[in-house]
Amino acid sequence: VYVESTHGTWVLSIIGANIPGKLVGTAPEADFLLLRSEDVESEWRVEEINWIVAAEFADSAGADVINASLAYSLFDLDEQNYSTSDMDGNTTWVTRGADLAARKGMLVVVSAGNSGDEPWRIITAPADGDSVLTVGAVDSEGAYVSFSSQGPTADDRVKPNVMAQGRRVYIQKSNGEITARGGTSFSAPIMTGLATCLWQRFPDKTNQEIIKILERASSNYPYPNDTMGYGIPNMDVAIKFLTSTQSEPENGEIRSFPNPVEDIIGVILDDDDLLIGFEIIDMSGKVLQRISFPETFEADGKQMITVDPGITPGIYIAKIITVSHSYAVRFLKK
Repeated sequence: VYVESTHGTWVLSIIGANIPGKLVGTAPEADFLLLRSEDVESEWRVEEINWIVAAEFADSAGADVINASLAYSLFDLDEQNYSTSDMDGNTTWVTRGADLAARKGMLVVVSAGNSGDEPWRIITAPADGDSVLTVGAVDSEGAYVSFSSQGPTADDRVKPNVMAQGRRVYIQKSNGEITARGGTSFSAPIMTGLATCLWQRFPDKTNQEIIKILERASSNYPYPNDTMGYGIPNMDVAIKFLTSTQSEPENGEIRSFPNPVEDIIGVILDDDDLLIGFEIIDMSGKVLQRISFPETFEADGKQMITVDPGITPGIYIAKIITVSHSYAVRFLKK
């Protein structure tokens, strides 16, 4: 797999390496099927067809998950080039093939692309697919990396879906050397391995349910943006979602709420619940405060959330989102 290019070897090592104390991938005990669809010496649209054929073969061989650390937008012949308006989930051959693989039940994980700081800027095919898990890049501190391709798609869908480390990602080279590389090609396999392990633990879930859970368990949920989508998934939170026995989110009465409020809102959560979002909305519907996974402190058995001190006295709506519920309640700010 490294005769013409070592890129695939590096990507594979991020998932499958198992060198204790040096490099362990995100799913080291998975079974792998290695298929090469790229002509590394040139860039032609026929490579999209090669990818589709490879995906079909993988499905016939029983593969459950595809990692696609590649991107198509511009080619050697200008007349073959795509435009950003083609990144609509339905135009490019490879995106249509990736979505078809997802409809067949495969979890298709795709790198967002490395055009974030270039004129193209947005995600590249097949990352625009509506049924694929598109992964952008952050650094080791969780900050967006400027080369990571952005959203939204041409038809205004959220992309990337989630983020993983894509700067200074450790890989194993074909000669055994361990070194660091960067790009969304290397953030995607981190997430591929994690998503595979999550799906193995919860095999009754569909590929699309796994994607939605990863989005809900991410740092920006429920407030995605164009650079990081739903953010960085927290796998503990994802597992908590999938093991929760409580009802689906719905509006209801909050269990504890000081009213009127000065600067603190208190919420009582069930032991197996988790606070993931908090909003304060004025009576015109404008969101004045919005926090994903808000920092809280505990007092009197309640999770205490600090209200933005810039919010003036008046009547507002607080929306509190947990793993199992979404509460909305009107309150008076003193």
